[in-house]
Amino acid sequence: MNNELKYVIKNYPNGSIHKTYYKNGKKDGIAEVLFENGTFKKTTYKEGKKHGIETVFRKNGSIIKTIQWKDNKINGVEERFDKNGNVHWRTNYKDNKPHGIEEWFYPKNNVGYRVLYKEGIVDGTTERFFY
Repeated sequence: MNNELKYVIKNYPNGSIHKTYYKNGKKDGIAEVLFENGTFKKTTYKEGKKHGIETVFRKNGSIIKTIQWKDNKINGVEERFDKNGNVHWRTNYKDNKPHGIEEWFYPKNNVGYRVLYKEGIVDGTTERFFY
C-alpha cells in the first residue's frame, strides 16, 4: 500500500455533487454531498467505513440531523432537529439497533414521549407526556 490520498469530485445525473477523500482506494476522511434540492451532507469515513459524525444540513445551513457511526454501524446518538434548531427526536443506538432511551420532543424541548430499547426491542413502558 502506498498511503496515496486522493480527492475526488463526481457530478451525478440527478444533480448531486459528491466530494470524497480516498486513501488506498477507500473512502477516508470527510465526504461531502450536495443534493439538487440544496441540502448538504457531511460524513466521516475511516478505511472505507462510516466512522464518526454524519451531519445533514438544510439549504439555509441549519442542521436536519446528526448520526454517530462506528465501523459502518450507527453507534451512539442520532438526533433530528426542527427548523428552529430544537431537538425534535433523539435515539441511542448500538450496532444499528435502538438501544437505550428514545425521546420525541414538543416545541420548546418538552419531552412528548420516551421509550426504552434494548438491542432494538422495546424494553419497558413507553411514557407519553402532555403539557
